[in-house]
Amino acid sequence: MNETQTNIKSANVENNHSSGRYLQTMVRFAFLGDKVENIFEKDGQQIKVITYDTPKKVLLEYFGGEMTDEDELCGCDGNGEEYHITTKDMSDNMKMSGCWGFCRGKSEIHLWHSKDVDMSELIHLLAHERGHMLNPLHRIHTKEEIKAEKYGDAARFAYDVAKILMGQI
Repeated sequence: MNETQTNIKSANVENNHSSGRYLQTMVRFAFLGDKVENIFEKDGQQIKVITYDTPKKVLLEYFGGEMTDEDELCGCDGNGEEYHITTKDMSDNMKMSGCWGFCRGKSEIHLWHSKDVDMSELIHLLAHERGHMLNPLHRIHTKEEIKAEKYGDAARFAYDVAKILMGQI
Protein backbone atom coordinates (compact mmCIF):
# COMPACT_ATOMS: atom_id res chain seq x y z
CA MET A 1 0.00 0.00 0.00
CA ASN A 2 1.55 3.35 -0.97
CA GLU A 3 1.22 6.68 0.80
CA THR A 4 -1.63 7.87 -1.39
CA GLN A 5 -3.78 4.86 -0.53
CA THR A 6 -5.62 4.74 2.75
CA ASN A 7 -7.64 2.07 4.41
CA ILE A 8 -9.98 3.59 6.96
CA LYS A 9 -11.76 1.52 9.57
CA SER A 10 -14.02 2.85 12.30
CA ALA A 11 -15.11 1.46 15.61
CA ASN A 12 -17.14 2.70 18.53
CA VAL A 13 -15.80 1.90 21.96
CA GLU A 14 -18.39 2.29 24.68
CA ASN A 15 -17.54 2.24 28.35
CA ASN A 16 -19.97 2.17 31.24
CA HIS A 17 -18.13 3.05 34.41
CA SER A 18 -19.22 2.19 37.94
CA SER A 19 -19.81 5.90 38.53
CA GLY A 20 -22.69 5.66 36.05
CA ARG A 21 -20.95 8.10 33.73
CA TYR A 22 -21.26 7.05 30.12
CA LEU A 23 -18.35 7.74 27.79
CA GLN A 24 -18.06 7.01 24.11
CA THR A 25 -14.85 7.03 22.12
CA MET A 26 -14.84 7.00 18.33
CA VAL A 27 -11.73 5.45 16.82
CA ARG A 28 -10.70 5.66 13.14
CA PHE A 29 -7.64 4.02 11.63
CA ALA A 30 -5.94 5.20 8.45
CA PHE A 31 -3.00 3.21 7.09
CA LEU A 32 -0.70 5.65 5.30
CA GLY A 33 2.31 3.82 3.87
CA ASP A 34 4.84 3.42 6.68
CA LYS A 35 2.74 5.03 9.39
CA VAL A 36 -0.70 4.47 10.87
CA GLU A 37 -2.93 7.35 11.93
CA ASN A 38 -5.40 6.53 14.70
CA ILE A 39 -7.98 9.19 15.47
CA PHE A 40 -9.60 8.96 18.88
CA GLU A 41 -12.58 11.15 19.60
CA LYS A 42 -13.86 11.56 23.11
CA ASP A 43 -16.20 14.20 24.45
CA GLY A 44 -15.88 16.15 21.20
CA GLN A 45 -12.06 16.29 21.20
CA GLN A 46 -10.04 14.48 18.54
CA ILE A 47 -6.57 13.15 19.30
CA LYS A 48 -4.46 11.61 16.57
CA VAL A 49 -2.02 8.91 17.57
CA ILE A 50 0.36 8.42 14.67
CA THR A 51 2.60 5.36 14.81
CA TYR A 52 5.74 4.81 12.74
CA ASP A 53 7.27 1.48 11.81
CA THR A 54 10.88 2.36 12.79
CA PRO A 55 12.61 4.53 15.41
CA LYS A 56 14.33 6.46 12.62
CA LYS A 57 11.03 7.45 11.03
CA VAL A 58 9.57 8.90 14.23
CA LEU A 59 12.84 10.78 14.81
CA LEU A 60 12.68 12.12 11.24
CA GLU A 61 9.18 13.42 12.00
CA TYR A 62 10.45 14.98 15.22
CA PHE A 63 13.29 16.72 13.37
CA GLY A 64 11.09 17.81 10.49
CA GLY A 65 12.41 15.36 7.92
CA GLU A 66 16.14 15.96 8.16
CA MET A 67 18.69 14.41 10.49
CA THR A 68 22.02 12.69 10.66
CA ASP A 69 23.24 10.12 13.18
CA GLU A 70 25.18 12.91 14.90
CA ASP A 71 22.29 15.38 15.30
CA GLU A 72 21.59 15.98 18.94
CA LEU A 73 18.42 15.83 20.98
CA CYS A 74 18.48 18.13 23.98
CA GLY A 75 15.89 18.16 26.69
CA CYS A 76 15.16 16.84 30.12
CA ASP A 77 13.86 13.59 31.44
CA GLY A 78 10.91 13.02 33.73
CA ASN A 79 13.06 13.85 36.76
CA GLY A 80 13.98 17.26 35.36
CA GLU A 81 17.54 16.19 34.52
CA GLU A 82 18.89 17.66 31.28
CA TYR A 83 20.31 15.40 28.61
CA HIS A 84 22.12 15.72 25.28
CA ILE A 85 22.12 12.64 23.07
CA THR A 86 22.87 11.94 19.42
CA THR A 87 20.07 10.61 17.24
CA LYS A 88 22.00 7.35 16.77
CA ASP A 89 22.27 6.84 20.53
CA MET A 90 18.63 7.89 20.92
CA SER A 91 17.55 5.33 18.32
CA ASP A 92 19.54 2.63 20.15
CA ASN A 93 17.92 3.63 23.48
CA MET A 94 14.47 3.55 21.86
CA LYS A 95 15.06 -0.01 20.70
CA MET A 96 16.09 -1.03 24.23
CA SER A 97 13.04 0.58 25.90
CA GLY A 98 10.67 -0.56 23.16
CA CYS A 99 8.99 2.79 22.48
CA TRP A 100 9.43 6.56 22.18
CA GLY A 101 7.24 9.42 21.16
CA PHE A 102 6.40 13.08 21.31
CA CYS A 103 3.31 15.22 21.14
CA ARG A 104 2.60 18.07 18.80
CA GLY A 105 0.21 20.60 20.27
CA LYS A 106 -2.88 19.32 22.05
CA SER A 107 -4.10 16.99 19.36
CA GLU A 108 -1.28 14.71 18.10
CA ILE A 109 0.91 12.01 19.60
CA HIS A 110 3.64 10.60 17.34
CA LEU A 111 5.29 7.36 18.41
CA TRP A 112 7.16 4.23 17.53
CA HIS A 113 6.87 1.00 19.50
CA SER A 114 8.33 -2.43 19.00
CA LYS A 115 6.01 -5.41 18.55
CA ASP A 116 7.14 -6.83 21.91
CA VAL A 117 7.13 -3.61 23.96
CA ASP A 118 6.12 -4.07 27.58
CA MET A 119 2.51 -2.86 27.79
CA SER A 120 3.18 -0.80 30.94
CA GLU A 121 5.99 1.02 29.09
CA LEU A 122 3.65 1.89 26.20
CA ILE A 123 0.89 2.97 28.58
CA HIS A 124 3.40 5.15 30.42
CA LEU A 125 4.48 6.78 27.15
CA LEU A 126 0.92 7.49 26.01
CA ALA A 127 -0.09 8.94 29.37
CA HIS A 128 3.10 11.02 29.55
CA GLU A 129 2.45 12.54 26.12
CA ARG A 130 -1.23 13.07 26.92
CA GLY A 131 -0.08 14.84 30.08
CA HIS A 132 1.75 17.38 27.93
CA MET A 133 -1.59 18.21 26.30
CA LEU A 134 -3.37 19.00 29.55
CA ASN A 135 -3.43 22.21 31.54
CA PRO A 136 -1.66 23.74 33.26
CA LEU A 137 1.03 24.00 30.60
CA HIS A 138 4.38 25.04 32.09
CA ARG A 139 6.62 27.41 30.18
CA ILE A 140 9.66 26.04 31.99
CA HIS A 141 10.55 22.82 30.16
CA THR A 142 11.75 20.93 33.23
CA LYS A 143 8.48 21.61 35.08
CA GLU A 144 6.48 20.49 32.04
CA GLU A 145 8.43 17.22 31.81
CA ILE A 146 7.98 16.53 35.52
CA LYS A 147 4.21 17.17 35.17
CA ALA A 148 3.90 14.85 32.17
CA GLU A 149 5.96 12.17 33.92
CA LYS A 150 3.45 12.16 36.78
CA TYR A 151 0.72 11.21 34.31
CA GLY A 152 2.89 8.42 32.94
CA ASP A 153 3.77 7.13 36.39
CA ALA A 154 0.12 7.19 37.51
CA ALA A 155 -1.00 5.28 34.42
CA ARG A 156 1.75 2.66 34.78
CA PHE A 157 0.93 2.24 38.47
CA ALA A 158 -2.78 1.77 37.71
CA TYR A 159 -2.02 -0.76 34.97
CA ASP A 160 0.40 -2.75 37.13
CA VAL A 161 -2.00 -2.81 40.10
CA ALA A 162 -4.91 -3.84 37.85
CA LYS A 163 -2.86 -6.76 36.50
CA ILE A 164 -2.16 -7.92 40.06
CA LEU A 165 -5.80 -7.53 41.11
CA MET A 166 -6.97 -9.47 38.07
CA GLY A 167 -4.50 -12.28 38.86
CA GLN A 168 -2.37 -11.69 35.78
CA ILE A 169 0.85 -11.44 37.75
